[in-house]
Amino acid sequence: ATAIRNGNGLNASSFVRDYVDPRIVAFDADLDLNRLYVSFSETILVDSFLPDQFSIYDGSGLTRNLSNTSVAMGSNSHLLTIFLGTADSNYIKQIAASNSSVRLAAAMGAVQDTFENNVEPVNVVDNLIAAVVLPDVSSPVVEEVKLDLTRHVLNIRFNEIVNVSVFDATKIEIVGSADANSPHRIRLHGGSPVIINDVGPYMMEFDVRLMHHDIAHIAYNTLVATSPATAFLTWTAELVSDLHSHNAVVPRNSTPLLQLSAVERDLYQPTAVSIALDLTLQHLVIQFNSTVLKRSANVTSITLHNTPTQNSSVGGAVSYSLTGGIVLYNDSYPMPFSHLEATRLTVELASVDVNEIKRLDKLCNYLANGSDCYASVLQSVIQDMYGNTVSETPLSSAIPSNTYTADTISPRLVSFLGLDLNSQQLMLSFSETVRVNTLDCSGISLHDAFDSVHNFTFSDNCSVSSADGTTLILNASSNDLDRLKAMDDVCTSHTTCYIRLTEETIRDMSDNQLFPVVVGHTFNVFERLVAVGFQEDTINPTIYDFAINFTSRILTLHFDSTMRRSTVKPTAITLQSVFNATAQQSYTLQSSTVFSASNSKVIDVQLSSSDADFIYAVTDLARDASSIFISFRADLGEDMAGNTVAPRVNGESSLLINSQGFTLDTSRPELLEFQETNFAANPGYILLRFSDAVEIASIVMSKFRLQADVL
Repeated sequence: ATAIRNGNGLNASSFVRDYVDPRIVAFDADLDLNRLYVSFSETILVDSFLPDQFSIYDGSGLTRNLSNTSVAMGSNSHLLTIFLGTADSNYIKQIAASNSSVRLAAAMGAVQDTFENNVEPVNVVDNLIAAVVLPDVSSPVVEEVKLDLTRHVLNIRFNEIVNVSVFDATKIEIVGSADANSPHRIRLHGGSPVIINDVGPYMMEFDVRLMHHDIAHIAYNTLVATSPATAFLTWTAELVSDLHSHNAVVPRNSTPLLQLSAVERDLYQPTAVSIALDLTLQHLVIQFNSTVLKRSANVTSITLHNTPTQNSSVGGAVSYSLTGGIVLYNDSYPMPFSHLEATRLTVELASVDVNEIKRLDKLCNYLANGSDCYASVLQSVIQDMYGNTVSETPLSSAIPSNTYTADTISPRLVSFLGLDLNSQQLMLSFSETVRVNTLDCSGISLHDAFDSVHNFTFSDNCSVSSADGTTLILNASSNDLDRLKAMDDVCTSHTTCYIRLTEETIRDMSDNQLFPVVVGHTFNVFERLVAVGFQEDTINPTIYDFAINFTSRILTLHFDSTMRRSTVKPTAITLQSVFNATAQQSYTLQSSTVFSASNSKVIDVQLSSSDADFIYAVTDLARDASSIFISFRADLGEDMAGNTVAPRVNGESSLLINSQGFTLDTSRPELLEFQETNFAANPGYILLRFSDAVEIASIVMSKFRLQADVL
């Protein structure tokens, strides 16, 4: 044959185009390279590929059209190579992972041959199954991580779909720098992936809802995840795997670590969720739902209530706002993190607040065991680590105490504040509020020294002029005060006044008995309390009443304070017939003596015969109760404290005798003797001596007879 050279070609005398539609013969899937290989009955025009006309489905009929991220590449051929988009590849991997066959369907015109003949359609009923499915043998890679502290989620995106059901958040650490050896790191305690795939737990990007513990830890650690600059991630291969060959994720545990692309700060206001009150430790604990910055605490923004309403069925609503206290905290990283401590505010209550809470019987009372104990807080009570103020808790939403511990500590005597012998008051200070109606005064004794057994004990006849509180003001009875003053060695001065108390003396508001102050082998400060506010008796005693019995010749003086018997001088006493008496209407005792044998408020004076006679000799004096007044000088005597008597002055403060205290002389006077006078010198006079003074005008001389001898 003769050769036909280029340029001398012959035209076909006759040409019939291809009118036969191409058919899909078979297809294979490569899940590692993310490709589909579709074989046709003839050459296919690659550029005619329409991805959305192809669909992948499983045996259940669940279908997905290929997206326009899947493209066909290469030359026209019987074999069409489809480079799958990520979403399409992930879908096929899910079907294969569920042990279903991968099936292919194609609409008419999904692709054309070189003569633009549309491919014959392949319907679902045709059940075209992939002849070969090559498994995925590549490990998934973490591409991007974001942290949202308001939503409490960690968003993770991989380069392929992974099996979220095997995701283990505990394999993640958030580190403060790209250095894999940085000490500033937080290992997650867990996390729950949020699955939004209907097919199964297979996702390429998903949120991990972080545990409350980890969110609190992130907030506490001020050098980690405060911004992308301090947020890096490290993880191990056990974090997650893909779907088919269970390829573990590529670990990231060497420098540089993966930096988070975004860190959204927490904008959520913390909320108080519970309270605990311990009146033994004197601690109030408020638990919040996030980490709080304790050095920002304002304790005065806390109010305790006995009810979350304005009215109470038991005596009305009672509220008390704290005035202070010590916040127990350690905000400083890198101190060890404690979730419980980081999210709570612990206040060591001020003593004044503890005592006031105890004093308010209807608030947090031990008998109610915490059922009358609620708390509300203002926004200013504290901030979280991001500067967010607390969500205010109004009264209507006041938080009930979930833990209440009553006071179990016995009150102690803190100070013997004073003994005032003028006002008859004893003042004591206790370590906590005491209930005054439990006072038993007979449990109180006074001593002349801290280790002395010589004491004075009060009777139970006393009163209290103070309310429930830490300071007790006891009013001693007059009888007790008189007994005390009568003692020569107890509480005569500041240095001879010590106190002791039995456990039954008084109780606190929780019914705890007093820690006793007793004599023992070992003395502590509480057992050696001397009166620091001793007020000695400085009031001058005085006579407020007196009585006189002329039959027994006893003058009884009633003082308002115990008198020291040895100091009483009857010669300071003047008896008067009228309030403002002249010398002729009064008489000052000259030789009378003290009859009483002991110190007392009542002193008896034995009138001498001569004093009694001279009293009667004064005209109109002591004739009846209306004719006898008393006045006296300051040197009459001294009380037990050495105070001299407040004098009663003639004409200014003379005291009239009580009518019941006057007793006339009922004994007849006796003629004791008579003496002849010197008739030469005094003619007509004789001297008669009687046992008592006699009224001269009453003498009837005719009744007297002189005789030479005794008959």
